[in-house]
Amino acid sequence: MKTYMMHSAIAIVAIIVAGVISVYGITYGGVQSHVGNGRTILVSATGSASAAATQEVLHIQVNGTGVNASEATHNLSATMSVINTTLIGYVNGNLSSISTTSYSLTKAYNYTYVNGTWGSVPTGYLATETVRILLPNVSDTGSVLDALSQIPNTYVSSVQAKLSASQIAELSAQALSIAMQNATTQAHGVAGAGVQISPVNVSVSGYYVYPVTPLYSTAGSSLGSVSEPTIYTGTSTVTESVSVLFKYD
Repeated sequence: MKTYMMHSAIAIVAIIVAGVISVYGITYGGVQSHVGNGRTILVSATGSASAAATQEVLHIQVNGTGVNASEATHNLSATMSVINTTLIGYVNGNLSSISTTSYSLTKAYNYTYVNGTWGSVPTGYLATETVRILLPNVSDTGSVLDALSQIPNTYVSSVQAKLSASQIAELSAQALSIAMQNATTQAHGVAGAGVQISPVNVSVSGYYVYPVTPLYSTAGSSLGSVSEPTIYTGTSTVTESVSVLFKYD
């Protein structure tokens, strides 16, 4: 919970994000009370701002198999090397955008079911690594998915559009401005027409980002090739909540 006094509340300024942004707000009721010779109104309100995300997050699973643990690990490392080489241009040379989220090394088995009984035969070892990839340019998503599909033992588990840090900061500022406008409108409605009101305290709840899960599809083409998947990123929304104490006589 963040608390700002009156001068901070007045200083909230909407920052316009480059591109198309939709803004809307949801408001709640105000509470009126008397304090000394003056009166106060406590109002809660929200404001939201939306934009198309400029980044994309992919989660992939990479497997390596071998007759022993060493071979499985080696094969996994070889595949990861190909993945890093393939993606280096898409992450602007920043390999920190490619990060491991989990790793496992287990024995592999072939399972059989004969005459109502399950059986298993060891086949070697399986090394598995799950990787998070942050693409700074969402428009590269289709090309990256196509490139990853060409690498054996590599599987995409999820694709999610993501607002950049600068987008979140800008949308958050605009959402706060809208929330303050909504709160002020409510306070005027409670105080009555022509009554002068002024904010004396503002409490701001942490922002919340509502991402839109994209849909993607892969269409086949002639000569056995596969076209790049089509990605629908939609928009993501940042919502801010405020509680404002207004004073009037």
